[in-house]
Amino acid sequence: MPLPRGLQRKSLSFRVNEAERLAIEHRASAAHQTTTNYIRTKLGLPARPPGRPLREQMEREMEEAWDLLREAGHDPTALVPEGDWLDE
Repeated sequence: MPLPRGLQRKSLSFRVNEAERLAIEHRASAAHQTTTNYIRTKLGLPARPPGRPLREQMEREMEEAWDLLREAGHDPTALVPEGDWLDE
């Protein structure tokens, strides 16, 4: 079964100039993080390990997604269904 919409990975792009990009990459390196995880943590989101997530990580992401969706005023069940869909 494919991932529920609320857990699918999406790219978020934004524009920076070359000096800004280099500064962000430098800060990420100094923090011993990938640029992506550095930006995620600056936004208050958890860092993610690379590669396909393990079941435990998916369960944690599902709980986080429910909290984020509720906080934003959305119905979590529409994007992240309850139940044992991980077993399917």
